[in-house]
Amino acid sequence: EDFVVSNGDNIYKKDIYQAVMSSEEPETIQLTIDRKDEYDEDDMKVLLDADQNILRVSKQIPVGEAQCESLGLVLVKGERCRNIFHRKIMEMVRDADLMDMFWLDIFNSLVQSGETVHVCEVSHEDWAEIDFHPDVEMLQKSITANVFS
Repeated sequence: EDFVVSNGDNIYKKDIYQAVMSSEEPETIQLTIDRKDEYDEDDMKVLLDADQNILRVSKQIPVGEAQCESLGLVLVKGERCRNIFHRKIMEMVRDADLMDMFWLDIFNSLVQSGETVHVCEVSHEDWAEIDFHPDVEMLQKSITANVFS
C-alpha cells in the first residue's frame, strides 16, 4: 500500500496530510518542504534542481545555500516507488557505516541512484517541530490563542 512517513517530533495542521496525499502523480516519492527567510544550522536543509526536485537533503548544507527545509514528511506512492524505497532503506539499514546517518539521507541515496524525488511545498505556518521545552510552550500558547480566541 502507499504510505506516508513522518518525523515523530513534528506536528501539522490537519489539512497538511490531505495536501501531501493529493499528488496527482501515480508513482512518486515526495518530500514535503517549506521555505523561509533564514535557516538555522540545525535545520534539515534542502537543495533543489532546476525542475524543483530534490538534489540534496542535509544539515551540512550551508545556511546561505539552503533553498528550503525538509519537514520529514514523505509520501511514497505506487508499486514501483514503494519497491524502490523499501529496497533502498533496507540496503541502508544493513550498512554499518550508515548507522549514524539521518534517515532523510535515503533521499540523497535515491537521487544518486538516478531516482527523482518530488516535493510538496507547504507554509512554515502549517507545521512545527518540537525539540525543546520552549517549543512546547510556544505550541501551547498558539493552540490556546487559536482555540479560545
